Amino acid sequence: MKIKIKFFGSFRQRFSREPVEIDLPEGSCVGDVVAPIGERFPGFAQLGYQPLLAVNDCFEKPDKTLEDGDHVNLFPPVHGGATDH
Repeated sequence: MKIKIKFFGSFRQRFSREPVEIDLPEGSCVGDVVAPIGERFPGFAQLGYQPLLAVNDCFEKPDKTLEDGDHVNLFPPVHGGATDH
């Protein structure tokens, strides 16, 4: 099945500004996109952390089953925010 991948945040600047398409076997899960993206973009495989994953604009857990034509968005982890003073 064909899955379209789009990078956001620092991933977009570092790996690809344009969406990329990957082929995955039927029954693949959201987390299964990480390995083929790491093969295509070696620096991605060396990040050392799991990206945030959204399917069709909804954040999902890595074990959610994908369907042909789904769009998976990859976000770097978010840190920071307000601190108590």
